[in-house]
Amino acid sequence: MSWELIATSPSGRYRLYENDKQFQIAVVYVYGDKTYENSVFTSKGDGKEEFLPVFVKFENEENYDKIVENKIKAKLKRSKRMSKLNVERMERGEHQFVKDPSIQKKATERHSELWKKANNGVFENSHHEDWTNGKRNNEGLINKAKTMWRDEEFRESQTVVCSNNISKYNEACKVDPEVQRERSIRQSKVSKKNWQNEDYRRSVINGLIDAIEEGRWTPPYKNSKKGWHYSSKTGQSHFYRSSYEERMYHILDKDENVVTYETECFRIEYYFGDELHITVPDIFASYINGEQSIVEVKTEYMLNDKLTLAKLTAMKEFSESEGYGFWLVTETVLDNLEIDKQEEVVLC
Repeated sequence: MSWELIATSPSGRYRLYENDKQFQIAVVYVYGDKTYENSVFTSKGDGKEEFLPVFVKFENEENYDKIVENKIKAKLKRSKRMSKLNVERMERGEHQFVKDPSIQKKATERHSELWKKANNGVFENSHHEDWTNGKRNNEGLINKAKTMWRDEEFRESQTVVCSNNISKYNEACKVDPEVQRERSIRQSKVSKKNWQNEDYRRSVINGLIDAIEEGRWTPPYKNSKKGWHYSSKTGQSHFYRSSYEERMYHILDKDENVVTYETECFRIEYYFGDELHITVPDIFASYINGEQSIVEVKTEYMLNDKLTLAKLTAMKEFSESEGYGFWLVTETVLDNLEIDKQEEVVLC
């Protein structure tokens, strides 16, 4: 049998509960944006009438503010103490999630199941509905969490706990293929969901481009010649990802009209199928007459690809907006190109 509320003091500061002839007076107070109740008096009795004078005593004689202050101090002290205890238990391997990871797995699955039901408007009971609504409107909890996170000692304790959990989980993935498989599935779902966010896509693509430019990662180009070409004209080495790009570097080096050139120096955003993409033109050349041009090297069979055409269109629009020329070079152009004559290819 649970505690039953049977009386409230005139001010609303105290409440009287009964449970099988056990009576309890609780103080009611607000801390942050949440209301708390804590016991201040417990005794056996025959009825609520004998405890009404105690109500009067608390209302008129006891210092309510002092009681609330002590309760808050006790709550904060206990919270800090429990954080330290949990860290110590984690380090000793005594926490239930460390001793038996299946407990955490079951709890996580149960939590996920309840949220799926709630999102479909199905609630197991009134408590489940109240709990779900409370979680969805948790601005107070978020503010409380932010306040707790400003505490350096609390932040350090949580960092230790997270670090230990991650280490143990990584070890479990190494020895248990099933755990590794579940992790891969979960990470895949998260990545697919995040990829729908335009800012996330932009950051990932730019991160990959940075890695390529810094030489930390090379895309796995198949069936293509790749390497470095040193240009005596620019005094730099330029990476090429196909034999066509290498040939174009040699042509630019020999062309007296070309003062200098750079490689992969622009990032152009464009949309294809309502999804953000970023393209990096191959070459940016500067000429004696002061003109500048973006040079993109492509094979002719790629010109039938819709994504490639969208990419080239974005490059051409960017070039026009910046006052640059745009030069599309295919294998046919390379074969027929003369050093003193540049053949312009119009993008359809």
